[in-house]
Amino acid sequence: MGLRRKKPSQTQATDTLIGAGTEFEGILKTKAGLRIEGHFKGTIECQGDLVVGKHGTVRSQVTARNVTVAGKIFGEVTARDQLVILTQGEIEGNISAASLVIEEGAKFNGVSRMTRMEKDGAGKQQLAGKAERSDQTDRTGKTDRFDPSDRPAKSERSDAALENAQARGRQAG
Repeated sequence: MGLRRKKPSQTQATDTLIGAGTEFEGILKTKAGLRIEGHFKGTIECQGDLVVGKHGTVRSQVTARNVTVAGKIFGEVTARDQLVILTQGEIEGNISAASLVIEEGAKFNGVSRMTRMEKDGAGKQQLAGKAERSDQTDRTGKTDRFDPSDRPAKSERSDAALENAQARGRQAG
């Protein structure tokens, strides 16, 4: 009889739950994972992962490592790593994340800022000082904006692309 090792879970277990039918107002600080299925109003500072369930509603300033939204968030959201808005999820407010996933059918109305992750001396990931500006909205037809100072000049991009193409050609030949 052989033993099999389970694959490690990619998401942190939920340690704190605000269940359906529960309303909470105030400041919530936790080092653990948090799942909201009820209603929350206030401020959330979560060092773990935050999940807003399908029936959850959050009116708050939110900071967490990873944020997954299946319900609704009204307010500013900062995800140190990844922010995922699932198909039925909605965010009305500004967001900041190192990685952003918006599934088809999800609703987002606000400004998004993509942050960069850097490793500190101990090998832990930290937010870099500068965020890349990228303003966008959901399917309202409004023009997206970006900060061109975060991108190389057009000639630099063309030169790099040309050098890459030439290098590939030399390798193929």
